[in-house]
Amino acid sequence: MAGQLPPSETRPFLAFTQGPKNKLRQRVRGGGPKPRENTEAHGQNLLKQIDDFQRLIDSQTRDRASDLPPLPDDTQVIIESKRLTPEQVGSLGLKPIEERDNGLLVTISPNVTLPTLATKAQSYVSQRTDSGNPKFNGVIAPIEQIRPAGRHDKAGDRLAAWIEAGHLQPNQPVWVDIELTGGQSSDGVDNRQEFYTYLTNFSDDLSPYQEDVVTATGHYLIEVDYSLHRVLLPGRAVLDLLDDSRANWILSIDLVPEVESYATPLAATAQADLPPLPDLSPDSPRVVVIDSGIAAEHPLFTTSEGRTIMGRQRNFLPDTVEPADLTTDEIDQGHGTAIASVVAYGSLLNLTQAPDEITTPVVWIENAKILLPAAKLDPDAVDSSPQLHPLQFPKALIREVVEVFHQPLPQRCKIFNLSIGTVPHPQQAISNWAEEIDNCSARSDLLFVISAGDLTSAELVELMTGGATYPAYLLSPKTRLRDPGQAYNALTVGALTPIPPTLPWPSAPFLAQPEHPAPFTRSGLLQFGPVKPDVVETGGNWQKDDLTALPESAILVANRNYVTGQADQPLGFQTGVGLAAAQVTHLAGRIQAR
Repeated sequence: MAGQLPPSETRPFLAFTQGPKNKLRQRVRGGGPKPRENTEAHGQNLLKQIDDFQRLIDSQTRDRASDLPPLPDDTQVIIESKRLTPEQVGSLGLKPIEERDNGLLVTISPNVTLPTLATKAQSYVSQRTDSGNPKFNGVIAPIEQIRPAGRHDKAGDRLAAWIEAGHLQPNQPVWVDIELTGGQSSDGVDNRQEFYTYLTNFSDDLSPYQEDVVTATGHYLIEVDYSLHRVLLPGRAVLDLLDDSRANWILSIDLVPEVESYATPLAATAQADLPPLPDLSPDSPRVVVIDSGIAAEHPLFTTSEGRTIMGRQRNFLPDTVEPADLTTDEIDQGHGTAIASVVAYGSLLNLTQAPDEITTPVVWIENAKILLPAAKLDPDAVDSSPQLHPLQFPKALIREVVEVFHQPLPQRCKIFNLSIGTVPHPQQAISNWAEEIDNCSARSDLLFVISAGDLTSAELVELMTGGATYPAYLLSPKTRLRDPGQAYNALTVGALTPIPPTLPWPSAPFLAQPEHPAPFTRSGLLQFGPVKPDVVETGGNWQKDDLTALPESAILVANRNYVTGQADQPLGFQTGVGLAAAQVTHLAGRIQAR
């Protein structure tokens, strides 16, 4: 249930419920057990699966490399059944730990022979009740498959693709995010101890890294029903934890997330007479832009006389990387600066077409810097795209941002804009980043406006080379949402193409017609049915021939390079779904200001 909310007349948004994560939702799937045309054949099939299960575990134990540390006896078991509840699984001698989409229940068995399940399956074959029905029909009939948990159950998309491409070498150190079951329970404490004991066996392999890094000290979060750990391990350890079902405390493993979805700048700039800034009341609404920082000295935010629409500013990056007071945007041409200008003004197009009709800002812009240029993390980076710091969890960052900008009175922020995305969202569970956004929305009655994510030109070339055409490729699994766009309680935004300010169209045609889905926008289904994005706004268009944008197909934004002296014009052009999200955030701010 959501936490207690303020009176309805003081809050402009609907109350939400906290989002699902690894909790056992115990959802009633309805209809009772599926009738079996041949109960004996079904029971025999399950008994065969149990035998195959035991042989596979025996094989894993027998063939396990001698240099790998021991694993516990308990085994992680996957039950495939769309009509079985977690309570029923407990009656089979299995301990449920997670419920996933498509009828998957993750369980733990203390005995590799699955004795209770085997006994009930045998009774299902041979015994009948007084009414003539198979014994234990309600728990045996719905089961489709029983198998040990394996690599495809635990590996995230990026890690799975990395392994398939042959990039993960046995002795190659790699940073990974690992979710363990148990969380704050006593089982969670035991699971973490077993996990840490396992990790310490590899500390000598990872010189010059110290043991405290390998054992995740300082790089973990413990939630109610799971814990999240960022650790450095050799490839063979990662594969062992994925492949051996006796690593029963492992829920998931993936590479550390990287920002893959963000607005793309054009080289073109624009000149315009910038509007005067309003004298905002201290009680005006406040909107938080969670991004790469903001060039607050830009004349769209602060005048030479000192009038400003900038509110509080905070750098959330580690102190060892940047000083706490460095809140400016360091991305070439700007990312957070561009997003913030659209959040404040909505469409800036009138600056060049009808300056008297430009929208006056009605909200304070608050600056939460969580991203830095990729080149600061890797000197060999090919661009200055915005990136998360590898030692920070997005989940923890969202929690800290909310604490800083929403909790203090009287300047509580209610609207948060997040115009970036990382890897494709998990298909069978809720990501921990999206979970935190859901829960912050529910507990504090907040509105998060999030980008659905962008297709890159390289991804689009791959899709079109395979024969896909616009708009059909927008339904491809490869175009699904970027994390955290799957957050249930957030307002996830997709992108439309703009109406060109001048007609006829350029000689080089665009991929999409005006006011159609942008060729780079993403979408997708979530667990149990909801569809994202929730709304759409203008994000730009690309030319058909070279997949680039023209100024007339892009969004006018504040140019960060004007503040640094790298550009002589205050405005620039960018395209991206994040800009569509910023325009929706602008509208939300105006609604709250009424």
